[in-house]
Amino acid sequence: MQVCYKHAEKPNAKSCPFCSKDYCEDCLLLVGKRKTVICKDCYTFLSNKIKKSNIRRYIYLLLGVIWLVLILVNFSNYFLLESPNATIFILLGVGILYSITVNIIRLIQYRSWNVIESYTKTIKLEVQD
Repeated sequence: MQVCYKHAEKPNAKSCPFCSKDYCEDCLLLVGKRKTVICKDCYTFLSNKIKKSNIRRYIYLLLGVIWLVLILVNFSNYFLLESPNATIFILLGVGILYSITVNIIRLIQYRSWNVIESYTKTIKLEVQD
C-alpha cells in the first residue's frame, strides 16, 4: 500500500498530475470548473505563476489597444491616399486584434482557476449520496 508523500501514516488517495507524487485526501484540492485534482504545493506554485502572467497579459492588452488605435488612425490616412502601405496596416491590425483576443480568452480561463474545493468534502458528499 502506498502512503501519502507528506503524511506517512495516511494512505494515498490519488497522485498529483503535475508532480506525480502520491497524496492523501487532506493534501489534495479540486481546482477549476472541471475539478482537476492537484496537490496544495503545486496549486500554490502554479497560482503564483498565473498571477504573474495575468499582469503581463493586462499590459499586453493595454499596449495592443493603444497600438490598434494608432494603426486605425494612420490607416485611414493611407486608405484615403490609396497608398500601398495600407496592406501592411491591415495585416498589423489583424495581428494585434488576434493578440488582444487571445489575451482576453486566457484571462477568462485563469479566472476559473480560483474556484477551489477541498478534495475530502467532495469525497464525503459522494459517499452520502
